[in-house]
Amino acid sequence: MLEQEFQVALNRANEYFQKEDYVAAIADYRRVLELKPEEEFARLRIVEADRLLQQQALDEQYAKIILAADGYYSKKEWENSQEQYENALEIKPEDQYPREQLSKIDNILKQQEEQLLAEQQAEAEEERNRLEMEQQLKLEQERQNMNDTGLDLIYNDFLTNADKFFENKSYNVARAWYYKALDVKHNESYPAEQIVEINTLVKASVSNQRDRDYQNLIDRADSSFRANQLAVARGWYNRALSLKGDEQYPKEQLEEISRIIAERLTGKSEMLFGSYMEQAGNSYETGSYNVSRYWLKKALELRPDHSEALEQFKEIELKLK
Repeated sequence: MLEQEFQVALNRANEYFQKEDYVAAIADYRRVLELKPEEEFARLRIVEADRLLQQQALDEQYAKIILAADGYYSKKEWENSQEQYENALEIKPEDQYPREQLSKIDNILKQQEEQLLAEQQAEAEEERNRLEMEQQLKLEQERQNMNDTGLDLIYNDFLTNADKFFENKSYNVARAWYYKALDVKHNESYPAEQIVEINTLVKASVSNQRDRDYQNLIDRADSSFRANQLAVARGWYNRALSLKGDEQYPKEQLEEISRIIAERLTGKSEMLFGSYMEQAGNSYETGSYNVSRYWLKKALELRPDHSEALEQFKEIELKLK
C-alpha cells in the first residue's frame, strides 16, 4: 500500500514537472519525501522546481518591463523607454535586445540634440541676418532720395581710397577702387586714366615669369569679378594664391566673393533687391540717370541675370552716352 501511494505521488510529481506546473510538482515531491524521506531524487527535483519557479517569475517580470519599454518606444517617450530597458538589463544583463534598443535611443537623442543645436544656430543666424538687413535697409533708406550730389560723395570716397592705395603702390587694390568709382560715374576720365596708368606700371614692374603668371591670373579674376562671374573669379583668385600664397589682395577678394554669395542666399537678398529696384525707378522718373544706374548696378550684384534690371541698365547706359 505504501509503495503504491509512493509511486502514484512520484508519477504525478514528474508529470507536473514535465508540464512546468512546478507548484503542483513540489507538493507531490514533498509527499514522496513524507513517504520515503531517503528519496534523494525528489529532494533534487524540489530544489530544481524552486529555481525554475524563480526563473519563471523573473521571465514574467522581464516580459512586462520589455512590453512597457516597447510601448514607450513606439510613442517616442524616449526617457521612459530608456528607463525600462535599463530595468530589463538589471534582470537579464546578458540579453542583447534591451541593449540594442538603448543604443537606438541614444542615437535618436543625439540626433535630436544636434537638430536642436542646428535650429538654435539657424535662429541665431536668422536673427543676425535680420539685424544686418535692418541696418543695411536703414542705410539705404537714408540714401533713398539721393541726388547727383549724394552720388558725388560716394564717387569721391571711392577715389580717395583708390588714390591712397595708388600712392602706396598697391596697384591691384587701387585698380579695384578706380573701377568702383567708374561704376558710380562711368563717363569720368580720371579713374579710367588711372586704370590705364596702373596697367602700364604693373606690366613694367613684372620682372619674372612667376610674377607675370600671377598678374595675369589677377587680371582675369578682377575682370570676372566685375562681370559678376563670381565662381569664375574665385577660381582665378585661388590659382593666383597658389602662386603667391602671402598676397593679401586675392584673399580679400575671396572674402568679398563669399560675402556676396552668402548675401544672395539669405532672405535679406530679395528685400534688398526690391529696395534697389524701387530706388532705381524713382531716380529714373526724376531724370537722375546716374543715380538710377548706381542702384541698378547694386541690384545686379544680387541678381546678375535679372532680365528687367538688365534691360533698364542697358537703357540708362544708352541715355548716358
